[in-house]
Amino acid sequence: MQPFTLADLTRLPSSNVAGTRTHQVARKTNGSGLIDGVLNKGGLTVSLRSPTSRETLLERTCTRVDEPELRIIGDIQGHAYGFCEVFAGETREGLKVVIESHRRYSADPQGNASALKRFHRQALICVDLSHRNIAPFLGVFSSDKVPYACVFKSVGKSSLPEYLVGNPGAARLKLLVEVARGLYHIHDLGIVHGSIRGTNIRVDDHGTARIAGFASATLPNIISEDVDEFVESRWCSPELLDPDGFGLTRAKGTRASDMYAFGMLAYEIFSGRMPFHDLQGAAVVIAVVTRNERPPRPPHRELSGQLWAMIERSWQTDPSQRPTIQEFVTLLEDKDRDVRLQLYNHRA
Repeated sequence: MQPFTLADLTRLPSSNVAGTRTHQVARKTNGSGLIDGVLNKGGLTVSLRSPTSRETLLERTCTRVDEPELRIIGDIQGHAYGFCEVFAGETREGLKVVIESHRRYSADPQGNASALKRFHRQALICVDLSHRNIAPFLGVFSSDKVPYACVFKSVGKSSLPEYLVGNPGAARLKLLVEVARGLYHIHDLGIVHGSIRGTNIRVDDHGTARIAGFASATLPNIISEDVDEFVESRWCSPELLDPDGFGLTRAKGTRASDMYAFGMLAYEIFSGRMPFHDLQGAAVVIAVVTRNERPPRPPHRELSGQLWAMIERSWQTDPSQRPTIQEFVTLLEDKDRDVRLQLYNHRA
């Protein structure tokens, strides 16, 4: 693969204008639908189910970070999950990065094949993302400690829950608007994030929310996979928790299931608590699937009745009845302008 150079690192923009695409070091070509574009050129004639074909596509689209250019500093506490470990890293030039490594199981060939598939999937999806509300993807990395890893530019020291604890007066509607814009970009590319929750949202040094944690992302019809068993049930929609009850043979993430999770994230932001914070394990599944329970409305001055109604719609049992992210963005931007105008008039 093309080497990852220090000159490339220094040219990487700190943020991108919403809705636009600028050059990133991970991208070898520009324009939307990068994976589709490579496939449609006829250069890849075998199924992406083949590790060889995925590696071929990876060669054409991603940049590899050479080990001498990057060192691992340590684990990022609270951000390891199931099949993925998360490390803090740093380049020779001092650029802080986040390394998401898919676990390798030395005694389990089948497990290793699954880890390689997840790694390929994440890299091929992330290479086409460029938005100011998404953590910038830099490339792929491999070492003895982290054999299958994706590298992202570090965009802040705090996850969203940590940021809210340290900044209780933060403008929460603004943060939700920023996440919505990032998710709109993701869904607009046909990508399903698969793990929208507070710990997968980073807040940068300017107080801007950015979506991270793409280890569960899928690109339906091109790169897809069943929902992983380690996905946290508090943010999971009913059809993911009980696919049989919905006539499904298996649980697969969709944009509708992302919207359910986005509603739970909205609850997190306005309440400062995890969904179903008083329940543990299977009790969450029983509450959602069997009793059709959802979190109560948290008291917050920025949470209007209209917005709460849309959040409740995002929790509909029937996925087709949930709002799209475009509907959320339209409403949220209107509400955010109203709140900012009220603050301006109050100060005046």
